[in-house]
Amino acid sequence: MSENNNPYKSLLAIVVGFSILYAFFKFNFFLNIALIVGLIGVLSNYLTIKIDFVWKKISWILSLIVPNIVLSFIFFLILFPVATFSKIFGEKDPLKLKKKYDSTFKNVNKIFTKDSFENTW
Repeated sequence: MSENNNPYKSLLAIVVGFSILYAFFKFNFFLNIALIVGLIGVLSNYLTIKIDFVWKKISWILSLIVPNIVLSFIFFLILFPVATFSKIFGEKDPLKLKKKYDSTFKNVNKIFTKDSFENTW
């Protein structure tokens, strides 16, 4: 066993996870699973390695699925509504692409002082 691949740490994480689930939901099923996995970790090195292998495969599969779901939620719940509201209520041609302009320079009628250049962000 290498230091990066310690199946006992994986089994401990599974046992702690099911114990926390039992503490929240009070289902004896979670406590039984935690007890069984803990006993397997103590009694059988072969089954410990097999459970660690399955645990790593499940985590690899979830690493392919979960980021896509999270990014989809961020896009549809935050970015899409902000872009839609900006399109509806914002400036109609902010980049001045619709008409041919001689210049895209905007005149700003503001008096700049020394304080304008401090803490610009």
